[in-house]
Amino acid sequence: MTGPVSSGAWPWRVRSRRLRWMRPGVLGLAFCAMIGFLWSFLVEPARLVERDHILALPHWPHACDGLRLDVVSDIHTGSWRNGVDNLDRMVSRLIASDADAVLLAGDYMILGVPLGTFVDAKTIAAHLRPLTARKPVYAVLGNHDWWKGGPQTSRWFGDAGIRMLDNRAQQIVFRECRFWIAGLGDLLEGEPDIAGTFATVPQGAPVIALTHEPDLLPRIPSRAALTIAGHTHGGQIDPWPFRRPNARYIRGSHRLKWLVRHRDRLMFVTPGIGTSILPLRFGATPEISRLTLRDRSALAYAGAMPMGEPPMSTVALVLIVLVALLHVYFLVLEMFLWTKPLGLKVFRNTPEKAEITRVLAANQGLYNGFLAAGLLWAGFTDRQDVAVFFLGCVIAAAVYGAYSVNKRIFIVQGIPAIAALAALLLLK
Repeated sequence: MTGPVSSGAWPWRVRSRRLRWMRPGVLGLAFCAMIGFLWSFLVEPARLVERDHILALPHWPHACDGLRLDVVSDIHTGSWRNGVDNLDRMVSRLIASDADAVLLAGDYMILGVPLGTFVDAKTIAAHLRPLTARKPVYAVLGNHDWWKGGPQTSRWFGDAGIRMLDNRAQQIVFRECRFWIAGLGDLLEGEPDIAGTFATVPQGAPVIALTHEPDLLPRIPSRAALTIAGHTHGGQIDPWPFRRPNARYIRGSHRLKWLVRHRDRLMFVTPGIGTSILPLRFGATPEISRLTLRDRSALAYAGAMPMGEPPMSTVALVLIVLVALLHVYFLVLEMFLWTKPLGLKVFRNTPEKAEITRVLAANQGLYNGFLAAGLLWAGFTDRQDVAVFFLGCVIAAAVYGAYSVNKRIFIVQGIPAIAALAALLLLK
């Protein structure tokens, strides 16, 4: 006998069953989120890459064509996963670099970060001294440095051999190359004197502006061949996949990174090394930016070419793409062919069982599409951190599937992902 109770219970059972079928997908997404958090908390803040950027500049003399500068900003020594040992690692790499000089764009200390430890400017300067003994180092202060005593920081850095250029210009000579660096005080705390600083640079002389805060760009004279800045940390948490060379300047944006344009002005924003506010980095790997400055008139193109972090090996890239295509295949089977002859054959299903589980299969197919999209994103944008994240998701899904459904899932899904992850981490 049927009645209101029975007819009302049936939709509830359907909803409960659908929720149960969605559980693996929800658990998979939760696991992916956990992997992403652990990467951004434990791994990426401790990384340090050396990335080459080729910049074709107007107003740049042919005698200086090919000049190489190492640029570092936002060291924030003492921030999470970024202690004095990481500062020493950075100094060692700068010493070993073939760059002609080093430019430091401010924020050497850290004022208030969860899980961080304050390191004073005197200690930081002492650890930078070996660098100044090997090559010229020019610097300006950032807002954190001013908050902790800008004048005293300048004195300690100066005593360590660093040439402080806050609101000062200095001529630089390398062989036949002669140009000026115009250092500007921080916009937030340092009272930049743009007119006074550029007044000391002879008209027609090639000049680079060095500052901490990118929002000075619209006020910098257009005769500057390039402005170099930091402050943004490259977004610090930047999940967007596409590199943005020649990006347009946006006032107040904390996502400015690498080469930025504003009308007839060019600015390079280095992503920095440390963290502030949140002890996380994702998609904004700590970086020593190695600039090669080229005379635009001598080149057929203008722009920036990020090259420094070793790209994915060909083997790793091929395996990642194959894993992605495998999951596209799973998506098609599970979402569109589950009850068709091919789907029944591949998954060894009966028509009755396939009909009962088709909603669950479609949900699983959608999750496989998510994995495929993430892997293709990582492969074609050379985002190795994203590749590690999505390969980890694939492996986790394979382990869960082997445990709960069929051991073949680990062989078909997990082993290719493990091979791709091994190639990514071991082959450079």
